[in-house]
Amino acid sequence: AINAFFAWYERTGEEKYLEFAEKTWRFTLNAFCDGTGAWCMNVTESGEDTNPAKIANCPYHNARVAIMSIAAIDRILQK
Repeated sequence: AINAFFAWYERTGEEKYLEFAEKTWRFTLNAFCDGTGAWCMNVTESGEDTNPAKIANCPYHNARVAIMSIAAIDRILQK
């Protein structure tokens, strides 16, 4: 969702999409990052990590969202 909001901002120039990207990123950090650098894959509504052993926690998506977000932010700042 984060990168989709960046893409919509780049396409439309509407500030609300930057706000949505920031809000989504903050939610992601608060709900899915465990403070050690790992991401929780399955979190209950109360915030409990249902996969504490990080079984099959592939870092592909973590790295992809970071790389694509950095690239989008770089393009936005260069305009």
